[in-house]
Amino acid sequence: MMKWTTKFSTVLGCALAAVFLFTSTMEVGAVPLTSSPSGTTTTTTTDTNAAEDGNADAAAEDNAAGTAAAGTVTSATVTSSSVNIRSEASTSASLAGKATSGQELTVTGETQGSDGKTWYAVTFDNVSGYIRSDLVEAHVSEATAEPAVDESQETEEPEEEPIVDNSADYSVAFEDDGSGSSAWYLHDNTMGTRYQVSDLLNAEETNKNNQATIDQTAKSMRFVVILMAFVIVVLIIVVTILIIKVRSTYEDYDDYDDDEDDDEDDEDDDEDEDEDEGMPDYPVTVFYTREGYFKKITPQSLRMSGEQKLKEGDEITVQMETKNNAELLFFTSKCQVYKCRVGDFDDGKASVMGDYIAARLGMEEGETPVYMALTTDYKGHMFFLFANGKAAKVPMESYATKQNRRKLLNAFSDKSPLVYAAHLHEECELAIYTSAGRMLLVNSAQVPAKQTKNTAGVNVVTLKKNQSIIHVRRAANLELTDPHRYRVRTLPAAGAILRGEDTAEQMQLL
Repeated sequence: MMKWTTKFSTVLGCALAAVFLFTSTMEVGAVPLTSSPSGTTTTTTTDTNAAEDGNADAAAEDNAAGTAAAGTVTSATVTSSSVNIRSEASTSASLAGKATSGQELTVTGETQGSDGKTWYAVTFDNVSGYIRSDLVEAHVSEATAEPAVDESQETEEPEEEPIVDNSADYSVAFEDDGSGSSAWYLHDNTMGTRYQVSDLLNAEETNKNNQATIDQTAKSMRFVVILMAFVIVVLIIVVTILIIKVRSTYEDYDDYDDDEDDDEDDEDDDEDEDEDEGMPDYPVTVFYTREGYFKKITPQSLRMSGEQKLKEGDEITVQMETKNNAELLFFTSKCQVYKCRVGDFDDGKASVMGDYIAARLGMEEGETPVYMALTTDYKGHMFFLFANGKAAKVPMESYATKQNRRKLLNAFSDKSPLVYAAHLHEECELAIYTSAGRMLLVNSAQVPAKQTKNTAGVNVVTLKKNQSIIHVRRAANLELTDPHRYRVRTLPAAGAILRGEDTAEQMQLL
């Protein structure tokens, strides 16, 4: 198919060229045709007539006068976006200037550069130099001369006789088509065949139409492929969203950091149940400090104790009476929670600092506890407030496990820094302070509970750019001049600017 197409194109090109040349020859009368008595075609030229007249020199002069003068490059247009004008015809020559795409240059000469390519000597905008010819479109001025015409002689109209030049591979002739009419034919002198030029032209037109149909079909197929690709991308996005939803639904089951296999977990559960049955249940008072130290003291020891020993600069943040089998939940700076029981710690005294929780529970490097919760029944909610103005309320039962000491991942959201955490046994009112000097009173009941532990929460405080929540505390002990000023009914809310008297009172309590 490819060979036939190549041959067809060659034949058609020769045919068109021959027709053009023949037509031009007949119009100017340079090659008149005469028919000899024997029926053969004779070609007569102006040079031959001149030789017969013995005036060859005059004929040569007449031919020279009718020939067009050679063209000269006088200007050029820059075709590249930005080209360099060199001081010499070499890419290593110094820079004489720059020209941009579409700029017209005056060509004063041309030479061969050191790279073997043609260079133009140009001038523009008081800049002179050289530019490589392949970077510009040259404009040639043509000087032509009108051919000499001898009005005393009349040009004989040539007769349309077939011309066949068998010296070439292809030739064109005006011949009888077998029906009494004549037509142009292309001769394949190698194969000894001929083709009617009109048929070749029709075949070319048909080929163009077929190619146009193929191109249109290709465009349609490209559209279909693009549409299918778009559908596939949409499906991938939908499937990804569904997977995220499913994972979010069951993430509570994936948050546990278990190093043991299923059989070992079953054994641990049995061991934990045995430990619960064997762990003595008696009243104790637990202490937790800001620096992360924990200790428990029995009532007898506490009655005989003096001042509690603390690390320099440290202070007690939690002091609570509970049972020895109560569970402790330590929420950390890496959004994890470590679980253990009060009974896992030895009974202490006021004279000791207690256990450093980060080391005792094997926390990661740089990980510190930020809040301690104590429970015996996993009732109530964990309430989190973040710097970005969002609050999350998670049922305490979401943190319940069968084992007495476990590390749970994704204990709360890491989307924004944690400002406040509290174990709420019942709903209460919270005072929220912002960096804009505003305060609002929000009831925890206004925040819906979410089963997912690391939920980002809901918007509670309306904050402008670069604003944040800086402090949260329970509002029960606040003495405000006008609490209704700060209390909000719908969320989110911006709150009200703190009055001077309320600000002073808060500063004393903080």
